[in-house]
Amino acid sequence: MNIIEKDIILHLTKASFTNQRILSEKTGYSLGKVNQSLRSLQEQGYLSAEMSLTAKAFELLESHRPQRAIILAAGYGMRIRGVGDGLLN
Repeated sequence: MNIIEKDIILHLTKASFTNQRILSEKTGYSLGKVNQSLRSLQEQGYLSAEMSLTAKAFELLESHRPQRAIILAAGYGMRIRGVGDGLLN
């Protein structure tokens, strides 16, 4: 599976399929690439004949979901202190 096919699957999780031209405009890929990718996704079993995601597609999304997240908040606490708080002494 290539990046275009992954992007199409991600887009189809957010919005239902209407037609190739709209999908092409929303994803930014050419109409030919979208058609080629849709055909490939159907052959691989990720899309049904009605262009909806299959259970195999949802399994793929679940397996690639982030397991942990790290939140970086360095430096914010120093900015909210005033100059006269004794930091410069």
